[in-house]
Amino acid sequence: MILYEKSTTILALVFRNLGYPMESIVFDTWKPVSTVPPLSTDSIHLWRFPNLLHNRVHRRRILSEYLNIAPEKLQFKKGRHGKPYVDWPQTTIQFSISHSNSLCLMAVHPHIEIGIDIERIQPRTNMLKIAHRMFTPQISDKLANTPPNNRLKLFYYHWTQLEAQIKACGSSLFNTNLCCDATSIYSYSFIPDSEFQGCLAAFVPIPTITQWNTLILNG
Repeated sequence: MILYEKSTTILALVFRNLGYPMESIVFDTWKPVSTVPPLSTDSIHLWRFPNLLHNRVHRRRILSEYLNIAPEKLQFKKGRHGKPYVDWPQTTIQFSISHSNSLCLMAVHPHIEIGIDIERIQPRTNMLKIAHRMFTPQISDKLANTPPNNRLKLFYYHWTQLEAQIKACGSSLFNTNLCCDATSIYSYSFIPDSEFQGCLAAFVPIPTITQWNTLILNG
Protein backbone atom coordinates (compact mmCIF):
# COMPACT_ATOMS: atom_id res chain seq x y z
CA MET A 1 0.00 0.00 0.00
CA ILE A 2 1.35 3.43 -0.94
CA LEU A 3 0.85 6.13 1.66
CA TYR A 4 0.75 9.74 0.51
CA GLU A 5 1.86 12.73 2.55
CA LYS A 6 -0.29 15.81 2.04
CA SER A 7 2.45 17.83 0.32
CA THR A 8 3.30 14.92 -1.97
CA THR A 9 -0.33 14.43 -2.95
CA ILE A 10 -0.66 18.11 -3.85
CA LEU A 11 2.50 17.95 -5.95
CA ALA A 12 1.23 14.86 -7.79
CA LEU A 13 -2.11 16.54 -8.49
CA VAL A 14 -0.35 19.61 -9.87
CA PHE A 15 1.44 17.47 -12.46
CA ARG A 16 -1.73 15.59 -13.38
CA ASN A 17 -3.55 18.89 -13.91
CA LEU A 18 -0.73 19.99 -16.20
CA GLY A 19 -1.13 16.81 -18.24
CA TYR A 20 1.75 14.82 -16.76
CA PRO A 21 1.06 11.39 -15.19
CA MET A 22 2.78 11.10 -11.83
CA GLU A 23 3.29 8.26 -9.39
CA SER A 24 4.36 9.06 -5.84
CA ILE A 25 6.79 7.17 -3.66
CA VAL A 26 7.18 8.64 -0.20
CA PHE A 27 9.24 7.66 2.81
CA ASP A 28 6.46 5.49 4.23
CA THR A 29 6.93 2.98 1.41
CA TRP A 30 10.62 2.27 2.06
CA LYS A 31 11.11 -1.18 3.53
CA PRO A 32 13.95 -1.57 6.07
CA VAL A 33 16.05 -4.67 5.34
CA SER A 34 19.21 -6.09 6.87
CA THR A 35 20.07 -8.30 3.88
CA VAL A 36 19.70 -7.77 0.14
CA PRO A 37 16.64 -9.58 -1.28
CA PRO A 38 16.79 -11.56 -4.55
CA LEU A 39 16.67 -9.46 -7.72
CA SER A 40 14.10 -10.89 -10.13
CA THR A 41 14.27 -10.29 -13.87
CA ASP A 42 11.10 -8.17 -13.96
CA SER A 43 11.70 -5.80 -11.05
CA ILE A 44 13.69 -2.75 -10.05
CA HIS A 45 15.26 -2.33 -6.64
CA LEU A 46 15.33 1.28 -5.48
CA TRP A 47 17.60 1.77 -2.48
CA ARG A 48 17.57 4.70 -0.10
CA PHE A 49 20.90 5.06 1.67
CA PRO A 50 20.64 5.79 5.41
CA ASN A 51 23.80 7.94 5.45
CA LEU A 52 24.83 10.15 2.54
CA LEU A 53 28.46 10.30 3.72
CA HIS A 54 28.79 6.52 3.36
CA ASN A 55 27.01 6.09 0.03
CA ARG A 56 30.01 4.33 -1.57
CA VAL A 57 30.14 1.89 1.33
CA HIS A 58 26.42 1.18 0.97
CA ARG A 59 26.79 0.76 -2.80
CA ARG A 60 29.60 -1.75 -2.40
CA ARG A 61 27.81 -3.68 0.32
CA ILE A 62 24.53 -3.97 -1.62
CA LEU A 63 26.09 -4.91 -4.96
CA SER A 64 28.44 -7.44 -3.36
CA GLU A 65 25.47 -9.16 -1.72
CA TYR A 66 23.69 -9.43 -5.07
CA LEU A 67 26.83 -11.07 -6.47
CA ASN A 68 27.54 -13.17 -3.36
CA ILE A 69 31.12 -12.02 -2.92
CA ALA A 70 33.03 -10.13 -0.24
CA PRO A 71 32.62 -6.33 -0.59
CA GLU A 72 36.35 -5.71 -0.82
CA LYS A 73 36.63 -8.01 -3.86
CA LEU A 74 34.16 -5.98 -5.92
CA GLN A 75 35.87 -3.94 -8.63
CA PHE A 76 34.45 -0.91 -10.44
CA LYS A 77 35.38 0.88 -13.64
CA LYS A 78 33.95 3.85 -15.50
CA GLY A 79 32.49 3.66 -18.97
CA ARG A 80 33.49 5.80 -21.95
CA HIS A 81 31.36 8.70 -20.69
CA GLY A 82 32.18 8.31 -16.99
CA LYS A 83 29.36 6.12 -15.68
CA PRO A 84 30.58 3.52 -13.14
CA TYR A 85 29.88 -0.18 -13.59
CA VAL A 86 30.90 -3.47 -11.97
CA ASP A 87 34.07 -4.66 -13.70
CA TRP A 88 34.59 -7.78 -11.57
CA PRO A 89 33.04 -10.21 -11.20
CA GLN A 90 31.43 -10.21 -14.64
CA THR A 91 27.73 -9.49 -14.27
CA THR A 92 24.74 -8.13 -16.14
CA ILE A 93 23.59 -6.13 -13.10
CA GLN A 94 23.17 -2.42 -13.85
CA PHE A 95 22.95 0.40 -11.31
CA SER A 96 22.67 4.16 -11.12
CA ILE A 97 23.06 6.54 -8.16
CA SER A 98 21.85 10.06 -7.51
CA HIS A 99 21.91 12.31 -4.48
CA SER A 100 20.55 15.73 -3.59
CA ASN A 101 20.98 17.40 -0.22
CA SER A 102 20.61 14.60 2.36
CA LEU A 103 18.80 12.15 0.05
CA CYS A 104 20.70 9.46 -1.88
CA LEU A 105 19.10 6.72 -4.01
CA MET A 106 20.49 3.81 -6.00
CA ALA A 107 18.46 2.01 -8.66
CA VAL A 108 19.40 -1.56 -9.58
CA HIS A 109 18.19 -3.75 -12.46
CA PRO A 110 19.40 -7.29 -13.27
CA HIS A 111 20.30 -6.52 -16.90
CA ILE A 112 18.88 -3.23 -18.25
CA GLU A 113 21.07 -0.12 -18.27
CA ILE A 114 19.25 2.53 -16.26
CA GLY A 115 19.70 6.10 -15.11
CA ILE A 116 18.28 7.81 -12.04
CA ASP A 117 18.17 11.43 -10.96
CA ILE A 118 16.70 13.10 -7.89
CA GLU A 119 16.59 16.79 -7.06
CA ARG A 120 15.33 18.79 -4.13
CA ILE A 121 12.78 21.31 -5.39
CA GLN A 122 14.26 24.69 -4.53
CA PRO A 123 14.41 28.08 -6.24
CA ARG A 124 16.65 28.40 -9.29
CA THR A 125 17.95 31.64 -10.73
CA ASN A 126 17.58 32.12 -14.49
CA MET A 127 15.28 29.11 -14.63
CA LEU A 128 13.74 30.04 -18.00
CA LYS A 129 17.19 30.70 -19.49
CA ILE A 130 18.36 27.29 -18.32
CA ALA A 131 15.23 25.71 -19.79
CA HIS A 132 15.79 27.47 -23.12
CA ARG A 133 19.36 26.16 -23.25
CA MET A 134 18.76 22.60 -22.02
CA PHE A 135 15.20 21.62 -22.97
CA THR A 136 13.44 21.21 -26.30
CA PRO A 137 11.62 24.30 -27.63
CA GLN A 138 8.27 22.65 -26.85
CA ILE A 139 9.16 22.04 -23.21
CA SER A 140 10.78 25.47 -22.84
CA ASP A 141 7.67 27.19 -24.23
CA LYS A 142 5.35 25.15 -22.00
CA LEU A 143 7.42 26.09 -18.96
CA ALA A 144 7.32 29.78 -19.89
CA ASN A 145 3.51 29.61 -20.22
CA THR A 146 3.01 27.75 -16.93
CA PRO A 147 1.72 29.83 -13.98
CA PRO A 148 4.64 30.96 -11.79
CA ASN A 149 3.40 29.03 -8.73
CA ASN A 150 3.68 25.74 -10.69
CA ARG A 151 6.69 26.56 -12.86
CA LEU A 152 9.37 25.44 -10.39
CA LYS A 153 7.81 21.99 -9.94
CA LEU A 154 7.45 21.54 -13.68
CA PHE A 155 11.07 22.63 -14.22
CA TYR A 156 12.36 19.91 -11.90
CA TYR A 157 10.03 17.37 -13.48
CA HIS A 158 11.76 17.91 -16.83
CA TRP A 159 15.22 18.47 -15.36
CA THR A 160 15.23 15.08 -13.59
CA GLN A 161 13.95 13.44 -16.78
CA LEU A 162 16.81 14.97 -18.74
CA GLU A 163 19.48 13.91 -16.26
CA ALA A 164 18.06 10.39 -15.85
CA GLN A 165 17.94 9.90 -19.62
CA ILE A 166 21.53 11.07 -20.02
CA LYS A 167 22.64 8.78 -17.19
CA ALA A 168 20.89 5.85 -18.88
CA CYS A 169 23.18 6.58 -21.85
CA GLY A 170 26.18 6.40 -19.54
CA SER A 171 26.89 10.09 -19.98
CA SER A 172 26.48 13.31 -17.99
CA LEU A 173 25.32 16.89 -18.44
CA PHE A 174 28.96 17.97 -18.48
CA ASN A 175 29.74 15.76 -21.47
CA THR A 176 29.01 17.61 -24.69
CA ASN A 177 29.11 14.42 -26.77
CA LEU A 178 25.79 12.92 -25.73
CA CYS A 179 25.52 9.34 -26.87
CA CYS A 180 21.80 8.77 -27.24
CA ASP A 181 18.49 10.06 -28.52
CA ALA A 182 16.14 10.93 -25.64
CA THR A 183 13.13 10.03 -27.78
CA SER A 184 14.23 6.39 -27.65
CA ILE A 185 14.33 6.29 -23.83
CA TYR A 186 11.48 5.44 -21.46
CA SER A 187 11.17 7.65 -18.38
CA TYR A 188 9.24 7.16 -15.16
CA SER A 189 8.91 10.20 -12.90
CA PHE A 190 8.32 9.78 -9.18
CA ILE A 191 8.46 11.60 -5.84
CA PRO A 192 10.92 9.93 -3.45
CA ASP A 193 10.08 12.25 -0.56
CA SER A 194 8.28 15.52 0.03
CA GLU A 195 10.07 18.50 -1.59
CA PHE A 196 11.94 16.16 -3.96
CA GLN A 197 11.47 15.11 -7.57
CA GLY A 198 12.94 12.02 -9.18
CA CYS A 199 13.05 10.13 -12.47
CA LEU A 200 14.16 6.69 -13.58
CA ALA A 201 15.02 6.10 -17.25
CA ALA A 202 15.91 3.10 -19.41
CA PHE A 203 16.00 1.98 -23.04
CA VAL A 204 13.07 -0.40 -22.52
CA PRO A 205 9.76 0.11 -20.69
CA ILE A 206 10.37 0.39 -16.97
CA PRO A 207 8.40 -1.97 -14.70
CA THR A 208 5.33 -0.40 -13.10
CA ILE A 209 5.52 0.90 -9.57
CA THR A 210 3.98 -2.33 -8.25
CA GLN A 211 7.15 -4.13 -9.39
CA TRP A 212 9.51 -1.67 -7.71
CA ASN A 213 11.06 -2.72 -4.41
CA THR A 214 11.78 0.42 -2.39
CA LEU A 215 14.34 -0.54 0.22
CA ILE A 216 16.51 1.03 2.92
CA LEU A 217 19.40 -0.61 4.74
CA ASN A 218 18.64 -1.34 8.36
CA GLY A 219 21.84 -0.60 10.19
